[in-house]
Amino acid sequence: MVMIRNYLLSICSLLCVFISQAENTYLPFVVEGKVWYCSFNEHLYNYTIEGDTVIDNTDYKKVLICAEYLYSDQQQHYFGAVKEEGSQVYLIKDKESEPSILYDFAIERGDTIGSLRYLEDGSRCINGIERKVISLVKHAPPGVDIPTRCWIWIEGIGCEEEPFNVDNWNVDYKTKACFENGVCIYDVDGTYSNVSVLSTNNTTLTLHRDGGALMAVFPTASAGESITLYDATGRAVSTQAIRQGATTATIDI
Repeated sequence: MVMIRNYLLSICSLLCVFISQAENTYLPFVVEGKVWYCSFNEHLYNYTIEGDTVIDNTDYKKVLICAEYLYSDQQQHYFGAVKEEGSQVYLIKDKESEPSILYDFAIERGDTIGSLRYLEDGSRCINGIERKVISLVKHAPPGVDIPTRCWIWIEGIGCEEEPFNVDNWNVDYKTKACFENGVCIYDVDGTYSNVSVLSTNNTTLTLHRDGGALMAVFPTASAGESITLYDATGRAVSTQAIRQGATTATIDI
C-alpha cells in the first residue's frame, strides 16, 4: 500500500515571547521528537530522539543519527539510548553495555563529570526561554600538548560543541540548532530561525533553509512516498516523490 505524506508547509518567523521560568523549574533534555542539527568542519548531520527501548529492564529513548559523511548514506542510524533522571542525563552508545552520565545540571562547585570540572553557572535567555548555563573546563593529561578547553552546557539543549559527544577535544564540532515540539529552541547563528517542524500521522517533518534551498528532514522513507505542498488556501501546488530510504530531500518551490 502506497502511503502519501501530505504536509502544509508554512515557513514563518518564530515569535519570541519571554517566558520567565520559576526557580528550580528544570527544562528536560530528553524529549520525544527532539532534533539537533550539528556540523563538523563542512559536514552537516543531525540527531533525533525517536522511539522507546528497554535495556536491562530500564526504559530509554532511542537516539538516531543521520550523518552522510560517516555512513555514506542519508538514512538514520542507531546512535544510542538516553534516559533522564531528575537533572541527570545518561547515555548508552551503540555497542556499549553500561550507561555513562552525559549531563548533570545539578553539578556544583568542586564536582567533576569524567574529565570535565565545574567552573561556574549562570543563565541565558534563548529564544524567549531563560535557561541555566554551566561552564566546565577540561585540562589535558600530563605530557599531552593540548590546550585547556571550556565546555558550555545549556539546560534542555545540551553542549554547545556537540550534544551527544560532549567529552572531546575537537574544536570543529558545533551544535547549530535544536528543535523541540516543532519549535526552534536554539539557533546559534540564525540559519534556522525561519523553520517549521510539522507532524502528520505520527511522522515528523523538519524544514530549514540551507543557503537558498528548502530542505526537509524526515524518518526513513518507504517505497512510493511523496511530499505534497499546499498553499494557504489548501490547494495542492506540487507533489514530488521521495527516494526509498532517504531521510532528507530538497523541496522544489
